Amino acid sequence: MSLAGGIMIVVIIPLRAIWIHQLPKKTFLILWGIVLCRLLIPYDLKSAVSVYTFVQKRIPAMTRIAERQPAEPFSAKGLEAGHFSAEYLPAEPFSMEDLPREQAHRDAGSAGVVRGVETAQPVKAAVTLPDRMLLRKILWMIGAMLCCSYYMVSYIRGYRKFQQSLPVEQEMLKEWYMAHELKRKLSVRQSDQITAPLTYGLFHPVILMPKTSDWDNQRQMGYILEHEYIHIQRFDAAAKLIMVAAVCIHWFNPFVWVMYLLFNRDIELSCDETVIRRFGEHTKAAYATLLVSMEEKKSSFVPFGSSFSKTAIEERITAIMKIKKCSFGLTVIAAAMIASITAVFATSAASDMGMPEEISDADSSDVDYSDMDYADSDFLDADYTDTDSSDVDFSDTDSLDMDFSDAEYQKLLALKYDGYEKMSVSEYQERVWADTDTRMYRDLLDRLAEDEISYGLRDTNDRSGFLHYTLMPLIDEKWQSHEYSGYTVTDSPYLDEQARFEYTFTLTILDADKLTVGAYEDARVCMCRGLNGVLRGKSIEELQDEAEMNRYLLQQTDALAKQYTTDSLKITVDDWVYVPVVNMPKEDEELLEMSSREMEEDWKKTLEPYFPLGLTYEYDSSTSDVRMYYQGKEVKSITDEEAGIWIAEHAGSGVGIYDEDAVELFAVYENGELVGLRAASSEEDAELSELRNAATAEWEARVSCGGFGREEDYRSLLELKTEQYQEMRLDEFDQRLLDWANEDYDRMERVSMDTSTNDRQVALSEEESSFIDLTVWASGIENGKFVQSSYTGRPEEDPVLGEYTLVKTAETDGRTVWCNLYYAFSYHIPDKSRITVGERDRCVGGMRSSIQTFWEETSLEELLKMEERDILAVLQSFAENYSSDLMTVSIGAEQIGFEKMDVQAQ
Repeated sequence: MSLAGGIMIVVIIPLRAIWIHQLPKKTFLILWGIVLCRLLIPYDLKSAVSVYTFVQKRIPAMTRIAERQPAEPFSAKGLEAGHFSAEYLPAEPFSMEDLPREQAHRDAGSAGVVRGVETAQPVKAAVTLPDRMLLRKILWMIGAMLCCSYYMVSYIRGYRKFQQSLPVEQEMLKEWYMAHELKRKLSVRQSDQITAPLTYGLFHPVILMPKTSDWDNQRQMGYILEHEYIHIQRFDAAAKLIMVAAVCIHWFNPFVWVMYLLFNRDIELSCDETVIRRFGEHTKAAYATLLVSMEEKKSSFVPFGSSFSKTAIEERITAIMKIKKCSFGLTVIAAAMIASITAVFATSAASDMGMPEEISDADSSDVDYSDMDYADSDFLDADYTDTDSSDVDFSDTDSLDMDFSDAEYQKLLALKYDGYEKMSVSEYQERVWADTDTRMYRDLLDRLAEDEISYGLRDTNDRSGFLHYTLMPLIDEKWQSHEYSGYTVTDSPYLDEQARFEYTFTLTILDADKLTVGAYEDARVCMCRGLNGVLRGKSIEELQDEAEMNRYLLQQTDALAKQYTTDSLKITVDDWVYVPVVNMPKEDEELLEMSSREMEEDWKKTLEPYFPLGLTYEYDSSTSDVRMYYQGKEVKSITDEEAGIWIAEHAGSGVGIYDEDAVELFAVYENGELVGLRAASSEEDAELSELRNAATAEWEARVSCGGFGREEDYRSLLELKTEQYQEMRLDEFDQRLLDWANEDYDRMERVSMDTSTNDRQVALSEEESSFIDLTVWASGIENGKFVQSSYTGRPEEDPVLGEYTLVKTAETDGRTVWCNLYYAFSYHIPDKSRITVGERDRCVGGMRSSIQTFWEETSLEELLKMEERDILAVLQSFAENYSSDLMTVSIGAEQIGFEKMDVQAQ
């Protein structure tokens, strides 16, 4: 874990140096979080794209233990001659009881010789492998305890000082508390023992301010409090606690210490970035100036707290001044960087063997479960030679060392004798039972049988596969019959096109003297390979027919069992389950086809007037995409000003949406007749590009806040829609909405984006939609004005609702006639505590509804006769009707725009 984590850190450090000022600061916090997982979670996630898979392919597939031959054999003769060296002592103490039975009887006669040597010439034992492992563990524990003690003492000292702090009683804090509520109890305190602001506490967080803080400078205090609030809101104290735990565990790894420093810096950089986002980019200079003024007032070391001016000031100021809105492209780069580093460096090497279904069609007898070569079971005899662990590659056993030492693991794998595949099952069993007939070995096998981690790796680690697929089944008490299970899923990226087949089969040994171990292994592998392949080549239609597939699978499973059953081994498929591909109801298929046909007809009808001019198009029924072509080039859009329409499949811009030489077209009219198409001028093309870029920016804004609003987003918002919400005071409701928005900024952005674009992916009732579109929308704008006033110190501005566009068109003598009305209106509420939500909604909603009704009920002929001043007079009469002492609605000439094309004037 420590090595893999260190490699990830080495990879991230240069990327951070290059991209820290371009990508969102959260990018590197996410990467450090992945490194922490790699350092602290003792499990491996296998991946074929892992860098360790590549390395594994570059080294020999089978790692062998170097055979170290002593100068003279370890024997009684050698002992008598005085040539015995401590280098060749067994790796751990042993007795006659620990030896296999045959070896114990064989060596009983020479026991006197051994005892004689021990008496005449005492032997000083060398440090053995277990001793070295124990020494390393002791050193590690000492280092970890020292680190842990250091951090705990530092924290306790700081906490004792903080306990002497006093609550802050300032008028501005009352409003600040209301705008920054948390589910945890949050308090602001002050102390004369610190010189710079900081936060501490996890469940009861505290913002601790110096006693000398200038509370009259509300702008500066707003920055500081917001900075510390973000730390608390993000649980940065918990993140730092986890980071400290990683440092204590991996104290010996210098790269972890480097990560510790950069991790703390990136927490502050991300926090700075969020503050700037909330206050606006125009505050960068003031915020950076504040950091400079705080640099000489750093607080004492608080490992689990967050300080306003705690990290490298130069880097923070540079990062602040370079903050800008993150583009969609940079967001993609950040996501790609996180995904690629995780996939390549946070995962472990994929096993050569893989899952049973991945076994190639080669003869399964060629499959080798071991990376090591052992001479034979004499490896466990009294003349067992201590092999230095540096000669052995245990890189593939990192996940198995939770219960077994390297020496113990070697002893288990020593039971994979040379040529064991050719042994009969009975021969193999007798040899294993003889070699493991010791208390130590029996305990070791019992632990292996209960070890869930190594068992879970049996399909991805070939040595673990040998232990659990061959060794344990054949030496088990009920070795005659053993059950195996597995499953396979059809290869499709879409869940509704995936079929699943789960199975269980049993191998029953009929003649252990005749059946070889290799044949036993081959039968299991071939059965898995065969069962995992029964769904291959099946079409979606076949996989949807559950009844037919059940009949087919019954035939296939019976055929496989018979194929691999022999006189010495019986195979039975005990149980299986088939989960078919989801079959779309016929009604849905017909509806989908009908919708596609209708869409194609609509496109054909829209484009038909331009066909005689040379326009062609292609319609993809599977994706409903349309591509238009004119004179050999793709067409981005057609602007027909005479008809008042703009035709385009995609409104956005970006690489790959259109061909590089795609053009914008304009319809050409002469005497009211459509006569041709022309390419856009440079000015027109620039204007259209600006509109496309704006649409793309809007989409990127939606992506940056997480896309469309989610079900849980709306359900949490609709909790504000109580039975009495319309009777609630407006100031109270606005505060509740502000609290909801402050709980999760991205959630609020997603819902706001849905509302502004009138595009929701969540089904809402008409009443719920009205609540969000009117009540929440108006209160949201009011809260925006309130927050703006709080930060600027200027009087609160009146909310402006609108930017609505109404369109009315008609066909007259084959020509199109149209009118457009753009409008917005504002309102003023002197005292929000005197007006209810229902009264505000009645006025705002009534104003919108009256304008909509006027537009719909007024004929096009009447509208064509009206001028902009006439429209303004009508709308102002509506505003006067919905004004009262509690609320004044107003609309001015600058808030409307009226355009028309009068065919009679042509």
